[in-house]
Amino acid sequence: MTAGQRSNVPWILGGAALFLLFGCCVSGAGGLLLHRYRQEQQAREQAERARLEVRPRQPAAGERPPATDCDQPNPGESFADFKRRCLGNPGAVPRVAIEATVESAFGSSLAVRAGQVCTLVVENPPRATDSSERWCRTAVRCGDTLVYGGGASGFFPCTFDAQPPVVVGDDGQTTSADGDGALMLDTRAGTLTLRDDASGTLGIFMISARITSVQ
Repeated sequence: MTAGQRSNVPWILGGAALFLLFGCCVSGAGGLLLHRYRQEQQAREQAERARLEVRPRQPAAGERPPATDCDQPNPGESFADFKRRCLGNPGAVPRVAIEATVESAFGSSLAVRAGQVCTLVVENPPRATDSSERWCRTAVRCGDTLVYGGGASGFFPCTFDAQPPVVVGDDGQTTSADGDGALMLDTRAGTLTLRDDASGTLGIFMISARITSVQ
């Protein structure tokens, strides 16, 4: 190394040090900016979720819950309390509450036994079109098992009257044909029959029940 080269070493080392220092500053500033951006992004996402979240209003003490809660009993609510709360509300969709006792139940995946109680609320919603055919909708639970309807299913052609309460209907198609099980209901004869094929969530089953209450 020549004397001139040795004299340039401090400048080279100084330049390298400045370059490294500049890189560290830029990296640190970039990290802070990235961290702040992520914090702001999370805050925006949380605010958006809070804006879109639907929080149902809890009824005040002694206040009856709104009629929109009347598709089926609330968790922990007895069927008797449900009927007192929901049936006969002015302006509500016409409904008939039915209880039936299981007389026989068959199905390898079916947690329903003879003697258990089946509950269902049949509603007769208004038709969107001018049609003489009437349709009812219900969800049937036997014990703790949902055996028919639920969600967007559970529709069947029916004869319906709320006063005095009468429901006669027959959904003869099982899951493989229309997406839910079959139901035969006749409050005048006091009979309720439910069945499904292997395509349903409960597999092949059949339930026969005797109607004990119609309100």
